[in-house]
Amino acid sequence: TLSAGIGMTFSYHGLGIKTKFRAGGMTIGYLRSLNTIPGDILPNIELGPYDNVGLLTMEMEDLFSVGFSFGMLWEANDWLTLGFKYQSEQVSELEGDYSMEYSETFVHTMEGLQGGLDALLPILDGARVAAVPVQKGTVKSEYIVPQNVAFGASLQVLPRLKVNLDAKWIEYSRWDELTFTFSQNNDFLILASVINKLAGMNYADPDELRIPRKYEDVWSWALGAEYQFNDNIVLRAGYEPRTSAIPEDRTDLLFPIGDADLFTAGIGWQYDNITRFDAAFGYMNSKTKTDACQSRNANSCVEGDVVYNPYFATPFESEVNAYLVALSVDRKF
Repeated sequence: TLSAGIGMTFSYHGLGIKTKFRAGGMTIGYLRSLNTIPGDILPNIELGPYDNVGLLTMEMEDLFSVGFSFGMLWEANDWLTLGFKYQSEQVSELEGDYSMEYSETFVHTMEGLQGGLDALLPILDGARVAAVPVQKGTVKSEYIVPQNVAFGASLQVLPRLKVNLDAKWIEYSRWDELTFTFSQNNDFLILASVINKLAGMNYADPDELRIPRKYEDVWSWALGAEYQFNDNIVLRAGYEPRTSAIPEDRTDLLFPIGDADLFTAGIGWQYDNITRFDAAFGYMNSKTKTDACQSRNANSCVEGDVVYNPYFATPFESEVNAYLVALSVDRKF
């Protein structure tokens, strides 16, 4: 018996970020050392390595985005069923508000650039600085839910027990970078854009922030079991060792999920001939450990990496515990 189905996916996506930005270690230290040169014409640079630049807060959402999925199921015989599923990429155009609250030290540094030196910044892909305590406005970003493909096999090993094995591929390489476009120039981006230009990088413009990701496509597998408790109720359990799409040289705390273990349990209830209810609960645990200078996304020692490099030369660890709930209603018509 061969079955096929297609479905439309209507989704809401929201993204909130609240993070501090710190001055790049060696880069700012070098700039400060220029102040010790006799006859130096540069303004006094108060901002030091690891000093707090400011607090960036963003809240964005897309109320409605559309995707589709397609699946096939082949019941080869009484004990073997094979399945295939494709889920399309989904693109959300997020929009919302942001604010950047600068530290007093950063504002004083920007004030020192005003009135002369900042006239040279546009030549280096920068702009004139505002030197204000707070900058706020609107922000836009594109968020991608990558396409994925799954293959599955279900074996009836006992009259009431099925064992299921799945393999899944997800195109996480689409997460090459996160781009945030602001409604105005921002001082921290002006400075980052200039430093990037001098370092031969391109992660910032005065009104745009590009946070590199460099993730990879990934395959993973999962094992599950179904026990037919009676004619109407089925019990389920599963385990999935999820392979991380984040290379070891790209770990950070924006997406702190490395290799993970997912444990699930669920129940299905056949209410009548045309109506079915399903519920599931999952628990996922992931731990990462990143050595000093290992990650270009978080603790890079490369000069010029100042856009998002919060733990310059500092080792860090993370642990994530996630609790997942899924409910579905299926009714034939």
